[in-house]
Amino acid sequence: MPASLEGEPPSSVVEAGLRVNPIHVIDLAVVLPAFALAGASALRGRATGLFLVGPMLTFSVLVLASLVAAVRYLREDRTDDPLANPRAEGHTEKSR
Repeated sequence: MPASLEGEPPSSVVEAGLRVNPIHVIDLAVVLPAFALAGASALRGRATGLFLVGPMLTFSVLVLASLVAAVRYLREDRTDDPLANPRAEGHTEKSR
């Protein structure tokens, strides 16, 4: 969000050498239109729309759960964890 407010691409996109985030492209080009078409079809009572609403709602709940888990994981203080913080006490370099 800060990068959007500044008018700059996010650092993760720049570091990867991309112009846009491919996740956003897939979401806006495939997922969002599919949800809109399935929702409109379900509101009209069509069998296809009614069939697709369940899996799409399930997909939405799973994506939300994974995002919440990722945010919680990233906000945790892992300064003592040698796997998350190589400079933590007890971390040893493996010889190559």
